[in-house]
Amino acid sequence: MDRFRISAKIPTDVKTLFDAWLSSKEHTAFTGGSAKVENKINGKFSAWDEYITGRTTEIVPEKKIVQKWRTVEFADDCSDSVLEILFEEISDNET
Repeated sequence: MDRFRISAKIPTDVKTLFDAWLSSKEHTAFTGGSAKVENKINGKFSAWDEYITGRTTEIVPEKKIVQKWRTVEFADDCSDSVLEILFEEISDNET
């Protein structure tokens, strides 16, 4: 399995960013495409008008979110991709 890591500094606090990722309304706002998120372990989600679908497999409040996902372009025999998001406070207003 190929792996890669991306790091980014986001100008907001950890709680706001964490909550936005798991909110249908906020996820829609920051991606620009319709998103639906069930904010719970094994909760379903979709993003970009259902181009991406998956499940949230792990939630550690304000620390980590793990999701398995796929796009409509994945072949049926393709495994889901795994996204692990780690949240780290850099300062009061930067994550």
